[in-house]
Amino acid sequence: MPRSRVLLGWIVLDSSDPSPLYRQLYSELRTSILSGQVSAESLLPSSRTLSRELGVSRNTVLNAYDQLLAEGYLKTSEGSATMVARLSSAAKRPVGSPGASEILPISKRGLEIRRSLTESMTFPEELAFAPGVPAFDEFPVKKWARLLIVQAQRMRPEMADNDSHPGGYGPLREELASYLRSSRMVACDPDQVFVVGSARAGLDLICRLIADPGEQCLMEEPGYITAKDVMQAAGLKIVPIPVDAQGLRISLAAQKAPEAKLAFVTPTHQWPTGVALSASRRQQALEWAERRNGWIIEDDYDSEFRFDSPPLAALQGLDGGQRVLFIGTFSKVLFPSLRTAYIVVPKSLIPLVRHAVFCSGQEPPLHIQATLAEFIREGYFFSHIRRMRRVYKRRRTIFVEALKRYLGDRMPIEPPPGGMQLALPLPEGISAGCVSRHAVAVGLHVRAINMYALTDTAPNALHLGFAAVPDHQIDPATKALAEAVFETDKPVP
Repeated sequence: MPRSRVLLGWIVLDSSDPSPLYRQLYSELRTSILSGQVSAESLLPSSRTLSRELGVSRNTVLNAYDQLLAEGYLKTSEGSATMVARLSSAAKRPVGSPGASEILPISKRGLEIRRSLTESMTFPEELAFAPGVPAFDEFPVKKWARLLIVQAQRMRPEMADNDSHPGGYGPLREELASYLRSSRMVACDPDQVFVVGSARAGLDLICRLIADPGEQCLMEEPGYITAKDVMQAAGLKIVPIPVDAQGLRISLAAQKAPEAKLAFVTPTHQWPTGVALSASRRQQALEWAERRNGWIIEDDYDSEFRFDSPPLAALQGLDGGQRVLFIGTFSKVLFPSLRTAYIVVPKSLIPLVRHAVFCSGQEPPLHIQATLAEFIREGYFFSHIRRMRRVYKRRRTIFVEALKRYLGDRMPIEPPPGGMQLALPLPEGISAGCVSRHAVAVGLHVRAINMYALTDTAPNALHLGFAAVPDHQIDPATKALAEAVFETDKPVP
């Protein structure tokens, strides 16, 4: 018996809504499936047909379908037709009926956080090809453990009370200031450096100090979604600004967000495309901040790892740190569970930030901070960075060669100038979302770049981390990735 094809022309998408169109479509379809309005085994319109009916791009429909496929609400049949999956009775609880998580009221910020959680895709714990993950197998564990034991055994009075080091352990702040001045061209004194528990914590603290709820904040599109979630939780209204080969198109700020006085950027190595903010765009960004009497938040997440040239200078140093607040972390250079990051603020904000860090309890344990200070002072930190540049450059080479071997006849493969991951553009007709779904099914951590999109303008590409994958695992993992691409290389409905 032929299956019925569902008509979805009744769906209305709101272009004025800050939520991306594909997420609005995803939400409408998910609600209809859970409520039973759209029955199981029903065929959905092809992406081309639905895009015409709704007056949106085909990518909008594909992204919504991909999300629902990944979460099990849809499935594909022979001939690549897309249909509604048959759900268990527990999954089909009427939308809007009270559940365990809905008994108590929560704030609008809490609702925003919950929405970002429910819309997140679950990835396997495999290291291939998780972006932003360092090489755990290359960390000097014995040297770190020796220093950690020594500091843990020193219970001096000044090490037992965080109040003795407001804003962070003094010697660590001195080492960080020296390192940032020499390697990143950051203009700072130790008093301007504050040690916090994570880059997210530093970003949250900064946003709450320099911006009021409801204020606009410029952000790269596509961009760092976790930062978007943090800033939205702080009450900011995110305004996406497109990224091109020169980085953030700051010239569009006046048109898209004339009231904005805050911008979040990753200028050295844009997340996720990997492009660097050009010299002219850097100057334009600083001029924008000066003209608007505003601020720029610079996330310097993996700037140490540039392979074929010296690391690029930080944006913060170009104007002497007057308009730029700088965020760095040890999670990419050392390991994420260290839970230690730092922010560099203008001198005018020092008293305010010092008090805010104290009130929020953001400082990591002092014995961890003291261990880091010794790790840097004894030269282990710089030695580790130099060594990891060689390791990551070698792994980049192995990965790029494997990509060319298995996929080079289908797409151009270009090695990135630095970083721990690369963006791999896919040819037209092969959906990055579908490739991601197939790769996740076989245990690979493969992300489509559209998962970082605030709107529907993300390139059709994959975001692939290579730094954490041991040399001997790169080739077989790349072969499995290529098979996921081949599985997707068939007509899209």
